[in-house]
Amino acid sequence: MRILHLLYDDVENPWVGGGGAIRVRELYTRLATWGHECTVLCGRYPGANDGRKEGIHYLYRGSDVSIRRSVATHWIAANTYVLRHHREFDVLVEDFTSFAPIFSTLLARTPALLQVQIFSSKALLRRFGVLAPIFRLSQKRYPTLHRHAVYLTPQLAARWPYSRQQQRFHIGMGIPERFLTSSTARKSYILYLGRLSYLAKGLDVLADASPHIFDMFPEMRLVIAGKGPDEAEVRSRFAPLLGRYPDRISFPGFVSGFQKEQLLANCDALVMPSREEGEGLCVTEAAAFGKPTIASDIQELKYVGENGIGINTATNDSAAFALAVQGLLSTGGLYDSMSTRARQWAAQRTWNHQARQFESALQTTVVSLAGSGHQRCLPERDSGSSSRIALKGER
Repeated sequence: MRILHLLYDDVENPWVGGGGAIRVRELYTRLATWGHECTVLCGRYPGANDGRKEGIHYLYRGSDVSIRRSVATHWIAANTYVLRHHREFDVLVEDFTSFAPIFSTLLARTPALLQVQIFSSKALLRRFGVLAPIFRLSQKRYPTLHRHAVYLTPQLAARWPYSRQQQRFHIGMGIPERFLTSSTARKSYILYLGRLSYLAKGLDVLADASPHIFDMFPEMRLVIAGKGPDEAEVRSRFAPLLGRYPDRISFPGFVSGFQKEQLLANCDALVMPSREEGEGLCVTEAAAFGKPTIASDIQELKYVGENGIGINTATNDSAAFALAVQGLLSTGGLYDSMSTRARQWAAQRTWNHQARQFESALQTTVVSLAGSGHQRCLPERDSGSSSRIALKGER
């Protein structure tokens, strides 16, 4: 198949660079090795150049002056690209964002699959002021326009009313198989790993909980690894704690490869006090190393407690979060059982497995929509014939 994937984010994007971009690269690296032609169209940022990375053809469009200008101009460029080039592809995949939907269903007759990786809460959308009602409407309505959609989890999909006119695929995050057999240790630190988005990721809650955790465990440290638009605000919020607890909080920045794996392998637990998530790539990665997660109880993260791979605690409650960390780290039997279950759970979620599921979703979308000529969820009409396009390898 010739696949065009549309999303703003990219792994190397200094303004965002989140788990969604890592997911796209992991999936398409595998699809490319299986013979598919994979093109990903991202937003431009300083230093971004078109080219191939791990078998994937990356295109960067828009301005690289600032994140706001980059997002706005990428939206225009992506819509224009789809309008002009959609016939060159067998299927389009649009990564949904309520802030800048690409309208792939309206601009192209090419079969389209929507991928939904996150749901933004009303409280967080309010930060956009007069634009908030527009973004809320976009989030509510746009995903329902697609006949085929990938949601990371059933919990995330439940944010939108089910319709028989939309075929849903639940394909979550994944892990490299080698994580499952890597050696691990507990080196007295808890780990936050992800985008430095102050409110969305609940880093204010983590800051308020940290003194309680440090007082309970005099040897425990906190490692905050990642990058993001709120890095200065996050560092400023933790600065007073650095004075009170010297050498117990560190910011290694964005980590990948061996450095990331070592942080996961040697932490005591992962902390995720988020207010919005899709699934949380780092939860799956930590589980592969046998590390439990302490997470907020937003709908998208309730699977942590339901699967016994960690503990959910009340969102926005720093005291409850600190007590959950204490309960996990001070109870050996509980920790050990969660560690074992975490690795067993992660073993069912390798990137190879998720990529095969994603490939199947793409093929289903192509076969069912190739001859319809209409992507939106309108009443079914009898075309009088069945049709399909030849997939790569059948031509």
